Amino acid sequence: MDRTILKPLFDTIPHHSSAKRLLMDTPLSVTEIAAFSGFGDLSHFFHTFKTEAGITPNAFRKQCAGDSQHKVNPNE
Repeated sequence: MDRTILKPLFDTIPHHSSAKRLLMDTPLSVTEIAAFSGFGDLSHFFHTFKTEAGITPNAFRKQCAGDSQHKVNPNE
């Protein structure tokens, strides 16, 4: 399949948003998240995620974990 076709598919099908949600909300490994997001090749997932998000999946997860530690819980 032509790669120029894959990018619009990636944008329309919420692979990257579901991958981001899984990275933020689950302890699943990046390999498992890549598979759930429809990527058979982990390196392709890393490349596509970094192209779309501007950051690797692991760095995104660490960034989100750091952000959640700085949020104020209004119930405390």
